[in-house]
Amino acid sequence: MIRVAFSPSDPTALQRSYREMAQHYGFTVDPTPPRDPQKKGKVEARIKYVKRAFFRGREGQRIDEVDAAFQRWLRDVANVRIHGTTRERPEEAFARDEQHLLGPLPARPFELLEWRQAKVHRDAHVAFDKRLYSVPWQLVGREVWVRATTATVMVFADESRVATHARRGAGPRSTFDAHLPAGRRAYRYRDRRHREREAEAMGPHVLALVQSILDADDVLYAVRPVQAVMQLFSTLPAERIERVCARASFYGMTSYGAIKRMVRDGLDFEPLPTVSTPSYGPLASPRLPRTAVSA
Repeated sequence: MIRVAFSPSDPTALQRSYREMAQHYGFTVDPTPPRDPQKKGKVEARIKYVKRAFFRGREGQRIDEVDAAFQRWLRDVANVRIHGTTRERPEEAFARDEQHLLGPLPARPFELLEWRQAKVHRDAHVAFDKRLYSVPWQLVGREVWVRATTATVMVFADESRVATHARRGAGPRSTFDAHLPAGRRAYRYRDRRHREREAEAMGPHVLALVQSILDADDVLYAVRPVQAVMQLFSTLPAERIERVCARASFYGMTSYGAIKRMVRDGLDFEPLPTVSTPSYGPLASPRLPRTAVSA
């Protein structure tokens, strides 16, 4: 195992992303005491040496050129110099003391990821990187952990994974119906065509009523009243739904309140009034001062 020293503000805390990388590559993290920089001075000195001896003055160079030059510098300069403290060449000390302790790299490289805490909003979503992701609604108001890679977003509560989403998508949010309360799921689909398909599945009389509600006002977006009517119909038997629709059509009802009162008062059980078209019979021949044929 490789031991890596770092100095967190809390010696008992370890960044979750770094912990996963340590587990992936099989090294042990050895925290140094906080506010005690001399404990890791040799580690810091190596970074200063590389920055000053190689990277200084290379701003603006292409990354592939810098990488090739860095490999040559390691081979010809850094690894063969006499180290100021050990008085040995680094490559010789490495071959003698460390190389045989290294194991093979994993078959796949570590996938970069990010952990972040988030609070579950009232709509059962958490925000991450300017996008919203749903979680079970029972977690509303709680703090959860978001684990994000380039491809996925996972949400954890009490160390248990509660949601997994694709990180990229067409819209500003990723929502699973199962994460929402039963009464809220249907409100996700607020477009007219969806409501019409839903009504058509219940019968042509329901479709006609829904279309009349949607067309009743050319300014107000009436999808919510339609949703309320559909929820009301879900509690009624099919024959009663047909009677309610017939009565609403007869009286031109397009208000959810009026339809609800009709159902509450049982008015749909009453027969509709009979409307007859008056018959006037043939008109008598008009009396004209002169005949219709010109003389």
